[in-house]
Amino acid sequence: MKFRILAIAALLTTSLLFINCAKQNPDNETNGKELITTISGNVKNELNEIIPNATISIDGQTIVTDNNGEYQLKNVTIKQRGVITVKKDGYFDNFRTIEVTKGNHHYVPLFIFQKSFSQSFNTNNGGNIALSNKVSIDFEKNSIVDLNGNDFSGSVTVAVTYQDPAKALNFMPGGNLGVDANGKETVIKSFGMAGVELLKSNGEKLQLKKGTKATLKVAIPSSAVSKAPSKVALSYFDASTGFWKEEGSATKDGSFYIGTVSHFSFWNCVLQFEAINIFGTVKDKLGIPTLSNIFITESNDSTSIAYGTTNEDGTFEGKIPKNMALNMIISHINTCEMKLFGLPIGPYTQDNDFGVITTNIETKKLNVSGIVKDCNNTIIKGAVVRLILGSSIYQYEKETTTDDNGSYNFDMFNCNNLIYKVVAIDNIKNKVSSITLITEKFGIITKDLNACSSIDYVEISGTLQNSNGQLLDSTIVITNLNDKIPIQYTKSINGVFKVNGPKNTPLKLRLYKSSNCGEIEFSKEIGPFSQNTNIGNITVTYPSSTLNVSGILTDCNGNAVSNGVVHYAYDQYSKNYRFTDNNGAYSINIDNCNNKSYSFKAFDETNDKLSNEVIKSGVGNYTVNFSVCNQPDEYIRIQSNNPIFDNKIFQNISISDSLNNILIYSSETSTVNNVEFSMKGLINNNTGSAVKLSYFGSNINFGLGGNVTTNTITLQNFPVGVGEYYIGTFSIKGLTNFSGNNLVDITGDFKIKKK
Repeated sequence: MKFRILAIAALLTTSLLFINCAKQNPDNETNGKELITTISGNVKNELNEIIPNATISIDGQTIVTDNNGEYQLKNVTIKQRGVITVKKDGYFDNFRTIEVTKGNHHYVPLFIFQKSFSQSFNTNNGGNIALSNKVSIDFEKNSIVDLNGNDFSGSVTVAVTYQDPAKALNFMPGGNLGVDANGKETVIKSFGMAGVELLKSNGEKLQLKKGTKATLKVAIPSSAVSKAPSKVALSYFDASTGFWKEEGSATKDGSFYIGTVSHFSFWNCVLQFEAINIFGTVKDKLGIPTLSNIFITESNDSTSIAYGTTNEDGTFEGKIPKNMALNMIISHINTCEMKLFGLPIGPYTQDNDFGVITTNIETKKLNVSGIVKDCNNTIIKGAVVRLILGSSIYQYEKETTTDDNGSYNFDMFNCNNLIYKVVAIDNIKNKVSSITLITEKFGIITKDLNACSSIDYVEISGTLQNSNGQLLDSTIVITNLNDKIPIQYTKSINGVFKVNGPKNTPLKLRLYKSSNCGEIEFSKEIGPFSQNTNIGNITVTYPSSTLNVSGILTDCNGNAVSNGVVHYAYDQYSKNYRFTDNNGAYSINIDNCNNKSYSFKAFDETNDKLSNEVIKSGVGNYTVNFSVCNQPDEYIRIQSNNPIFDNKIFQNISISDSLNNILIYSSETSTVNNVEFSMKGLINNNTGSAVKLSYFGSNINFGLGGNVTTNTITLQNFPVGVGEYYIGTFSIKGLTNFSGNNLVDITGDFKIKKK
């Protein structure tokens, strides 16, 4: 399986696009032959949320994503290049172009962005449509037709999207390969993309009339305005070929590119470069090949020119611009150390093979493989092989079956240096191998297994119920008495189960329940059994791992605090909160897996009061009533035109003070509203003026927009000494989420002690 590094132009981003490319040597050429391949991945939107029930299609095959947003297309026929289409009601159609050289399994994540038909114009008069000062379109009058070419008169509703390649380059349709005006394939660098869709009121699609033009104005990313050339190619995405096809040009006007277009789909303002191929293999510090992200950036401005992922064996192929000095930045995926490795590359005048690139990152990758044979040393295909955590209560960590060659393989990252065991089971002949300990913590390990020991089974049956007598459908695991490695397992149906276990052997029947703490076990000793046995009704009760804290908030006069909030945290960074109801009541349930000590503190945010701190640990039920009477010593308080943030006091505060700047940081998470807010303010220590003020949120996704006012921090008692307070106010205007709407203005004040 080989994945292409997709030619890209943007600021460095963690989102990846995947596409294969042909290495220029005879061993890897398709020679125009059709290849059979498997394609899988997931679908997410611009908020990084998974999208179930999205329709994926390629090569005449269609599939719908599952509840986890995942899909898999098997036996796809591709003649070197194919275009994957993803559709979902309420979203723009999107596409991903892939090129394959071998019929392997390819992983391709897909992205879609929402559309809103919130604007309209009358075609009889023409009109202008604008989106958040990012995209503007001027329509000529009488310039709209239906898809059959018939003139349309009346109201046209318009959906517009803008994609900033510095923020959402992974949403760009197809990929980042283009075709210039002469039909030559190129690598493109985007300076902004717009998507437009026109509809009648009944939902039928419309298009520009042949011979007419619309004027398109697209914002240049703020980070690229100073370096943007005066003129770029204007290219549209051709879904039939999977390329961005040049059709005209756009001229720079301040911080925008302006050009005319003759039809609507997706349009891109691009530079085009002659491309060369690169290939190689990425290995970690110990020389182990591993799945990795690769970014190719311009050496002088950190703008990404290409990015993608390697194969699991570390191999990669891709295209980069010819004669350009670049940097290669590598990050291993799902590794234990989230580090970057970089090296300068280029300029190259021809294709380049890097050979093996060894990073300085220790991934702690553990690969266990081998061959399963019987007592006569004959390979066993279809044998079950289980990888079991040495001291785990899990059924098993991983399970696989041997292929036609009797081979098995487990590939993972052992970040915590855990001990594993491996065992093989031949369910046809009722044979099992010895349980083999893997003493190595990471590396490439070979463990051949011989399934030779006989298993003489008896049938064990019974019924599962909870303490209320309700029948349970649960997975049942049978193990030896003093070992947690599963011998057999099954699932009860309407509480009834039947499972095989070894004859004349003391056993344990185990059930597991998922929680935020992982797997919680219920177990019962059974056997030994010399014949088939029904063990009757089994009442299942799981041990508790929950810390429950509830109570009432009252003010200094004993009245209920109906607008109160209770913060709880096990350290200064991991803080959550619960709101009180109209009676001042709250309730908090914590899966206290590791018996941590939690601190609880209550706030009356209307009157700026707080309670004393209370510490609770372990599991159990506790009643904690708070008297909210104290004045906060330190705080960051904000108000906004967004109800989520109105009148919030944040107490999780840290501050660093250098010679010239102070950095204020506050972070809060509400599990009720599922919102995370954090604030950072960098302030000049000599003048008190803001150098930088920014806000971030995991689900709100606030970012600084192009018109944000950031220099409105004022301070009192400044500068301050140790033990004195930074006291001041701040405001920020024009805060926007990354989809370009929901403007938020935030103001507030703070009081923070210099430590």
